[in-house]
Amino acid sequence: MKRRALISALSFFTLFWAGSVLAVEVNYDFTLTGVSKTVTGESFNFTATGTMTWDDVSGNLSFQVTTSAGVSFTGEGILAAGSKGSFALTSFDSGFASGEAVFSGKFSKKNSKFNGKFYAASPDRLGPAPGGFVFTTGTVKATEK
Repeated sequence: MKRRALISALSFFTLFWAGSVLAVEVNYDFTLTGVSKTVTGESFNFTATGTMTWDDVSGNLSFQVTTSAGVSFTGEGILAAGSKGSFALTSFDSGFASGEAVFSGKFSKKNSKFNGKFYAASPDRLGPAPGGFVFTTGTVKATEK
């Protein structure tokens, strides 16, 4: 009985230790390209570039980008990666506007690249909600540094 308990404890320790060692925080060059649309029918193209960090065990995701119009924003959320697809739900903030974004795409086999689509909503981007609402769609690309 003591032997069984010792083996169980060693197995648990080994799995816990191996899991900690295998966790990798990966840094990426990050690009969003898309079109933002307002509730009044206006639209504008944009590109945002910066960095993204992803922990492949916890799924924690963070990014920091600056748009072609000079607006900087940060975001964080959870990214789940699978062999058939990867999805993220994030919250972002620019200091004067905030919102939510969903990424849907796929990683390369070694998780060195992510390509997909994104959908973002910011109720207060161009002024107080609901009139300042902006909806954005586009592509997301991340390449390991």
